[in-house]
Amino acid sequence: MNLSYHNLAEVEIDSCLTWYEERSRQAFDQFRIQLTSALNSIPKFPERFPCVYGEFRSARVKKFPYKVIFRIEQDQIFVIALAHDKRNPDYWKDRVS
Repeated sequence: MNLSYHNLAEVEIDSCLTWYEERSRQAFDQFRIQLTSALNSIPKFPERFPCVYGEFRSARVKKFPYKVIFRIEQDQIFVIALAHDKRNPDYWKDRVS
């Protein structure tokens, strides 16, 4: 299955990468590696991730306070958000209403 992204999820990913890059190249590299790992793991067996809201599931970004929020669709995985664990973690639910 392929991944597709809500336009605001793409903005969040870019914003997080920029934030880490501005602070530390090492932090940026680690975040990029862990985010890529989380994104690559989702299509392999998406049902293993817990449901967090209706049909939406979450995959943790290891070592960082973020979760990839996604939904399994017919022929793809739809990523709706890259949500921070502490900063209003349910904000993305407005995107599904």
